[in-house]
Amino acid sequence: MRVFFLVQPHVNMADLGGASQVFLMAKLQDVPFDLVYCATEGAVVTSAGLPLGSMRSYRGSQPGKGDLVIVASAYFGYVLSEAYDPPADLLRWLRGAHERGSLVCSLCNGAFLLAKARLLDGRECTTNWQRVEALRAVAPGARVHDDVLYCEDAGVFTSAGGAACFDLSLHLVARFGGGHLAHAISKQLVLNGLRQGTDRQVSAYLKHREHGHPGIHLVQDHLAAELHQAEGVAALAALAHMSERNFTRCFKRYTGLTVKQYVQELRVERAERLFRQPSLSREQVAAACGLRGDRQLRRILGKHAYTPTRPTA
Repeated sequence: MRVFFLVQPHVNMADLGGASQVFLMAKLQDVPFDLVYCATEGAVVTSAGLPLGSMRSYRGSQPGKGDLVIVASAYFGYVLSEAYDPPADLLRWLRGAHERGSLVCSLCNGAFLLAKARLLDGRECTTNWQRVEALRAVAPGARVHDDVLYCEDAGVFTSAGGAACFDLSLHLVARFGGGHLAHAISKQLVLNGLRQGTDRQVSAYLKHREHGHPGIHLVQDHLAAELHQAEGVAALAALAHMSERNFTRCFKRYTGLTVKQYVQELRVERAERLFRQPSLSREQVAAACGLRGDRQLRRILGKHAYTPTRPTA
């Protein structure tokens, strides 16, 4: 299987490097991936100013049935500018690849190129959470999701930004090389397991950290690592070197949530992930979330309108 990385001007090296590394590691484990790099223009310079030199043109390649085409992201200022005007033959090249049976994928704002090629019309898709509205404007016929890691719809894949390039790449490796290999690569890359496409782009842990209070940050780190311990407010206040009263007041001020509300968000998010592991019982999931048992777990999930489902074999 050929994996074509389509490289645009001002390419984001984090996305291109992360995704290509995942496929290279799968290739080294005997998955028959043939990595091909082709540019939309001649010499390529990354968004950070690193020259990559000349690269083969997409015009000399013809992806076909069973191949993968991955559009790497580029500097947002370029993609969202009036100067971003992909040539008509590039758009035809992308549509032709899909029509011949290639799977067409985008990383982060690579989705804007797919939108220009009309490959997102009528399809579910996503991009970086900061650019969702911009994508909706460019692709009004698409169903753009604002809080998922990646989407798959009729042979067209789109991913969110940042680390989501790893998530989509690992998802594709699992499809063609097996879940065991994808897990092994995730472990080698020191990633936090395999995340599903429906996982949130911004976790409960991350979205309440936009503050500079070191004591509250310390408690948040501790809760994420030791959620199963079910510690009380007094112990958390001591960890932050604060009185219990001052801690509860500061926690609400800096995070926007009470300690109880924050812990419950973490528990619901962790339960969502753990329920994807069919080997775990509900009691084990509850214990990993710092809860006394399934009844307490059901009550918390019910308050957040979450109904757990198990993966099918």
